[in-house]
Amino acid sequence: MCSSDLLKGSQTGNPTSGNCGACGNAACGKTKVDFLEHENLNLKVIDFLTTRFSNSPVYLGFAVANEVSSTANSREVMAFYQKAYAIVRKKSKDALVVLFATFNPSTYPFPNFRNVVEDIHIYFGMGFGHPSLDQQENLDRARRAVAGLHWHVLVGEWSLGANGHNTLHWQPEQREKFFATFAKMQL
Repeated sequence: MCSSDLLKGSQTGNPTSGNCGACGNAACGKTKVDFLEHENLNLKVIDFLTTRFSNSPVYLGFAVANEVSSTANSREVMAFYQKAYAIVRKKSKDALVVLFATFNPSTYPFPNFRNVVEDIHIYFGMGFGHPSLDQQENLDRARRAVAGLHWHVLVGEWSLGANGHNTLHWQPEQREKFFATFAKMQL
């Protein structure tokens, strides 16, 4: 799977996205979420990568943009997705095309889209309400989060993080049991 996590300005600005300045350290610079301002360059990157890898026997598809910021213009993001989809399709009629969940692209009326999935990230410490020690409750929250999607879902990122719990103060046996059940639930 080729991924365009590298698109200029495409990350959310969260510390997990690797965007310079997201850590909050002023010396690191300012976070910018302006990938649409770099649309032509970003589409050229997608074209270059799909040209380079689409004929490989191990090429599965292309993830268009990672962690698109909700501060972007939704219609412009969907127009970008349409252009990126056309580039990927031009190189491979069967490649999987992965679109990130911001603005729920599976509900947008893309004409003739096929073999497309929506990328979600599951970090139970954020995005699903207050985390629970009950893994079934966490799983139910994740199911509810994807229930309204119209495409198949690809979990592009998930975490064995502590689910918002401070595990450093737990007994080793308790911590090991928590991580084992948390990992099993996510799989």
